[in-house]
Amino acid sequence: MRSKILILIILVSCFFYACADKNKSFVEALESCDAAAIEKALKEGADPNMNIENITPLNAAIICKSEKVAEVLLKAGANPNEVDADGWGILSYAAGKKGNSGVVKQLLAAGANINPPKGCIALMSAIVGDVEIETLQMLIKAGVDPNTACVGKSDRFPFLNLVIVNRGNDKEAVLLLLNAGADISVKDRKGRTALMLAEEKGYNEIAEIIKTFQKSAGKK
Repeated sequence: MRSKILILIILVSCFFYACADKNKSFVEALESCDAAAIEKALKEGADPNMNIENITPLNAAIICKSEKVAEVLLKAGANPNEVDADGWGILSYAAGKKGNSGVVKQLLAAGANINPPKGCIALMSAIVGDVEIETLQMLIKAGVDPNTACVGKSDRFPFLNLVIVNRGNDKEAVLLLLNAGADISVKDRKGRTALMLAEEKGYNEIAEIIKTFQKSAGKK
């Protein structure tokens, strides 16, 4: 429903703001998630960075869950570091939506900033969005900090707790963050470490994994 509403906003806004014909066909191609038609419209002069009501073509690529659409737009000059009015980057938006690991791949390849000037990093969106493990892997490989959630906040963030709360008994995600250097001593707002939370939830395998890391790190 949300995706249809976003596309509708683009179409209605294009009508009221009298978009050029080249952009009308572009919007129609975006609506249908037609990569070939999008590429054709771009070659005819459509703007890959057109912004109507804070919605851009890359937003459409995410709605379409289409790596090919993202690739076509980025090759035509779409900005992989665009941010919305609240400072959230397009990478964070894509990373938080299931089915968009391919779009995240294209954004990273195009130079998307893993540390946006404002807002929270894509890792936060990916964990909360309970997306595919491939997205988390790509973000970690790209160098995201598994201890810092939002720009301007120096406190270390309990990402491991966030994984347990949002992804349940996801041992692969916990291991991914631990191997990337996630701090196992950080506590959440209720004063719980990741180990305490895992034990509370009955995730015994995750608890054992964390204990193993504690021992190897010399922590008590």
